[in-house]
Amino acid sequence: MRFLILGYGTDCQGMAALCADSLIRQGQPADDITVWTDHPDWFKRRGCRVRELSAQTIAEWKGRYRFSLRLKILMMQEVFSSPPDGVQVFSDADIFWRGLPDVSGVEAGTTTLMHAYEPNFGADILRLYNEALAALYPGQSFKMYNSGVLGFPRGLTVGQINKVLRICDHVCDSLPRKMEWAEQIGYSVVFQRDYRIQTVEQIAYHYWGYNQEIARLMRGKSLDEWATLSFEQLEHLNQQAEALFNSPLYRWQNRIRKLQRSWRKTRNQQVARKHLRNIAGN
Repeated sequence: MRFLILGYGTDCQGMAALCADSLIRQGQPADDITVWTDHPDWFKRRGCRVRELSAQTIAEWKGRYRFSLRLKILMMQEVFSSPPDGVQVFSDADIFWRGLPDVSGVEAGTTTLMHAYEPNFGADILRLYNEALAALYPGQSFKMYNSGVLGFPRGLTVGQINKVLRICDHVCDSLPRKMEWAEQIGYSVVFQRDYRIQTVEQIAYHYWGYNQEIARLMRGKSLDEWATLSFEQLEHLNQQAEALFNSPLYRWQNRIRKLQRSWRKTRNQQVARKHLRNIAGN
């Protein structure tokens, strides 16, 4: 079993260091962890394998909408461009592993891993996504699973990864102001159609809700300091991060961030309209 972690950018590097180290603590060999990063030195010293990402590759893989989560698909396209050795398990950087997953079904080619089923995912957003997907899958509707963990069954082909990318890009084009989960619905659809999904939330602590605030609290800390955090320390940081998120000053700063996100959504809408006009013109 090989773990793949995406950890580029200053804040994400620290999370990736902690993610990798939490796996090593559970007995995962360091040389069976590959970190996709723009700063490889620390991970090499830790004994992990590295796929170095250039700024140009990161920009190209984000695509016309500069959608960062699209990298999770493009990296797997590269992995499956030829049949990989053994089972491949992707982990978001903001996951702390408290055990290793059972991959017997993944080895058998019948089961895939995802982090968790999300029954409380926004009903309105999911409805919009399913409406957009009707053009690709008429008469079908899909549930949403969290893609913080992705276990790729033996025998999976690059063609299935291409389907994930097609779904992601289609949702981005169709719903440019609501594309945040386009990558996640892509994996959810392909895995639901082709496999049984096994969730791993009991052993994979996913702190995505306050990961930016935790990174802010850890700013200035070395990767060694990140990597040696215990689960209890991480939980305490998560509590501090929640308090920071709800503080008056941070809420005021969040208003500025919301304006910036709104501007990006407007830009995405303009890009989508131009792209769809070009398609219609051809």
